[in-house]
Amino acid sequence: MRTALQQLADHGQSPWIHFLTRDWVRDEQRGLRRLIRCGATGAVANPAALATALAHTSAYDEQIRTLIPLLDEAEDFRRQLVRIDAQEACDLLLATDGERPLDGWVGV
Repeated sequence: MRTALQQLADHGQSPWIHFLTRDWVRDEQRGLRRLIRCGATGAVANPAALATALAHTSAYDEQIRTLIPLLDEAEDFRRQLVRIDAQEACDLLLATDGERPLDGWVGV
């Protein structure tokens, strides 16, 4: 049986997930890997998702300690935090072999 995300693809859609956080990218069972298997073809780093992850997980703590003495601007800080998540998500999305040009990308 085809998943809802695969059915969207059948209708010419490229399902992207708008929730990209470090824990979620690395979660083998419930995260991005599972949704890619179900038909997701891209992801977006949503600032609200990052804020939630920062408040409720320790996934970014080590990187934050490293960045504090190096960066002053909030946007530069956010970009550096999301960069690792996006790189790991791109590695996972390499497996998407969709025919549309936006498949396999991560928006930050």
